[in-house]
Amino acid sequence: MQAPKYYKTEFDRIAGGYDLIFDGMTFFQIKKLRRKAIDMLNLKEGDSAIDFACGTGGITTLLAEKVGKKGKVVGIDLSEEMLKIAIKKSRQYPQIKYIRHNFEHTHFRNAFNAATVGFAAHEVPPGPRHNLYREAFKALKPKGRLLVFDYASEVNILLRPLLWLWLKAVEQPYGLEYAGEEHHKVLESIGFKLVIRQRLAFLFDASVYTKELKVNKRGKQKMQRGL
Repeated sequence: MQAPKYYKTEFDRIAGGYDLIFDGMTFFQIKKLRRKAIDMLNLKEGDSAIDFACGTGGITTLLAEKVGKKGKVVGIDLSEEMLKIAIKKSRQYPQIKYIRHNFEHTHFRNAFNAATVGFAAHEVPPGPRHNLYREAFKALKPKGRLLVFDYASEVNILLRPLLWLWLKAVEQPYGLEYAGEEHHKVLESIGFKLVIRQRLAFLFDASVYTKELKVNKRGKQKMQRGL
């Protein structure tokens, strides 16, 4: 499968140490933060969820715990090496299926109760990022929920220099642009409605959106496609 030009090939090279790197970046709090974010989705046993840009499966496995053996979870990523690790970590979760695929072009339609994007939206340019949101919209059932867990767009004046320095040094070339985007407006234009936003740690936000219905001029309800 040919990767898009913006894809960072270093993800394949660092796959073996990715979890340790993320643990260090968050002072070994990342699993706890992920759990808090996933709790915001209010998933039930038997629900279905899709994890876009799932990486080594950190969020994917937690989703599987929430939906139980009667549920269904799909993890999508372009990194073959990341997916190899995710598969190893998920042996006790038969409800998980991993797919190597570009998240801009999926075939899922009205299939999931929830979708997640964890620390992936800031890794790509605005165009592909917005395409990802559109794919999440298509993949969700009516009133399905989207969790976006990533760097905060708004932080207090004392933390702004720290966030700027971190994004400038570590999350190039798209991190600063991501942090400056008004995400709720982009997602609302696609058809999502912001339900809750919560600050997790100093520099991270978790936001949950629902897939909404749009009323057309004849008074009939139809699903807003956001295309």
